[in-house]
Amino acid sequence: MFAGKRVIVTGAASGIGLETARRFIIEGAAVLCADLEGDSLCRAQSVLESAADSGRAGAVSVCPVDVRKAASVDRMFDTAVAEFGGVDILVNSAGVNRVARIEGLTEDQWRQIIEVNLTGVFLCCKRAASLMVPQRLGRIINIASQSGKRGGIGLSAYCASKFGVIGFTQSLARELAEYGVTVNSVCPGVIHTVLWDKLAHEYVGIKGSSPEEVWHNVISGIPMGRAGTAEDVANVILFLASDQASFMTGQAINITGGSEMH
Repeated sequence: MFAGKRVIVTGAASGIGLETARRFIIEGAAVLCADLEGDSLCRAQSVLESAADSGRAGAVSVCPVDVRKAASVDRMFDTAVAEFGGVDILVNSAGVNRVARIEGLTEDQWRQIIEVNLTGVFLCCKRAASLMVPQRLGRIINIASQSGKRGGIGLSAYCASKFGVIGFTQSLARELAEYGVTVNSVCPGVIHTVLWDKLAHEYVGIKGSSPEEVWHNVISGIPMGRAGTAEDVANVILFLASDQASFMTGQAINITGGSEMH
């Protein structure tokens, strides 16, 4: 489906980003997988290179990036242009979270969440637009959250960042529509990844007395009775990146098992 397409996925070292990158590679795309430099990025490279070795799979390249810094984002896009000749699809999956009530949330924690989750999306989209507008074609998919549609206890910074992603997505969709560039967001609910395992421990004292009780309480609030998977989210991302979604832009699509329907 994506043979010949050139893709950047940020936050590609784990979770939703890793699964999304893997799926694009399997579908024939050339994918630049970007994340903070470290052991997790090295492990992801091994997984993605294995995917690239299968059947009709595309190419994979790995690039360190700090999405908070314009110079780092520019280097990432320069790498994609040098290796693939351009960029057709951008998936902004890099993100962080921290569970803390307002009295315990530090200014540094606030700034980190806003800078990674929102400023990072802005910087990546700004550079992507500079490439996609002249070619009059492109797909941008931003990872928001159900927390971008409703507030949550202990999630003030995270919700602020994800509400911002949805508003930014809508505005950019209007700006770029005339150039054939679509801009959409996806809003995952509870997705069982390493990040959620970490958050379950942080939720102790807010949602339960132990990580196991936290997880039980969270799942009990999902109408479909289970957590989502990274594959569930990747399925929607690949649809939005495809020609089948060419008349969709500015959307914020829930992937929540029914826990968010707005």
